[in-house]
This record gives sequence, C-alpha cells and structure tokens, in this order.
Amino acid sequence: MEKKYEYKNLDVYKESKNLVKMVYGLIEKFPKVETYALCDQLRRAVISIPSNIAEGSGITSAKDQAHFFEMAFGSLMEVNCQMDIACDLGYINQNELKQIEEQVSRIAAMLSAESIRQKTSCLANSINQKKFSDKLTIVEMPLDNNYPGYTAFDNEGTTTINKTIIDKGIIKTYLYNNKEANIENISSTGKPCFLSAGICAETLFFSAL
Repeated sequence: MEKKYEYKNLDVYKESKNLVKMVYGLIEKFPKVETYALCDQLRRAVISIPSNIAEGSGITSAKDQAHFFEMAFGSLMEVNCQMDIACDLGYINQNELKQIEEQVSRIAAMLSAESIRQKTSCLANSINQKKFSDKLTIVEMPLDNNYPGYTAFDNEGTTTINKTIIDKGIIKTYLYNNKEANIENISSTGKPCFLSAGICAETLFFSAL
C-alpha cells in the first residue's frame, strides 16, 4: 500500500503543487470576465501537472509512464504560456511572471531528469548515440570570454567547463546539477548561467550547417 503513494516523495510532485498554489493565488486578482476563460484554463492546466506525475508514477510500464510525464510537461508549458499572456494583459506584473517562469523551469528540469533516470525518456541511455541530424552541434562555452555569459563558476559554486553536448547529432553528455549528479553518483557538469533550470543561451554555440 505504501508504494502506491511514492509519488508524494518526488521533488517534482512537491514543486508542482507549489506551482498550483502560486497560480491559484495570482488568478484571485484576475478580472471577473476571465473567471470562465483564462482562469478556468489555468486551473485545469496547472492541476494537470501534479495529477499526471502522480498517475504516471503509479504505472509500471515505461512507455505509459513516459506518456504521463509528457502530458505533465505539456501542461507545464501551457501554464507558462497563459501566465505570459496574463502579464501582457496587465493581470500580473513582470516580477510575478518571473517567479512563475522560474518555478516552471525548475519543474521542467526535474521532469527531464526524472524521465532520464526512470528510463522513460527517448533520450535515456543515449550517450554516444546519434539522435539528431548530423547538422546539429551544441557546444557550451562558459569559459570563453568572447561570450557575454562567461563565468568560471555556476550558481551552485561548481567550476564550469567548456563541453560539447551534441556533436553532429550524437549526444555526448547529459547536464547534471549537484543534486542530480549526487543521485547518479557522478560529477556535476557545471551549469554556468541558469534561467532557473535552463542553460543561458549566451554560453551556448549552436551549429546547424
């Protein structure tokens, strides 16, 4: 019986519930005209995130788990989009939007890490495998002072390194913060410039020739 509720111990589930509280708190001040429009859509989308995480975690099939995690991610992006629109309409301010976006990024990273760890991601076990077009190369260069994102340490205090993430379509490394690195018992890859959980584009070099 206890195993049935293991999802409650997942950090991604806990952070998703925090996002629910944040969104519900903000839509309280939306105009009444949005009660059955944007407010209703936001409620449905944000509730869908922890709900799909919980449902997916209770399924043994990796394929079915991936389906629910993907739905959670889709709902997460929907919330992010709708809150951006709410800001444009003047329902929330830029600081409130930033807090939402940071929480969304945090959850997105956790969903990605969780799916890799549980082998439900299509990119799991894909190191040194060709998963993209050979025209795609992504290199992270935080130590190159020719880029505005230059930094020797990430926001966790880890020394940064220049690294190739994807080389001509071949995945060369996953990106690990300290927490995920500890879980996998490996070294952190060093994340130089976060937008909460995403890598700052200023330190990335994309080649798609």
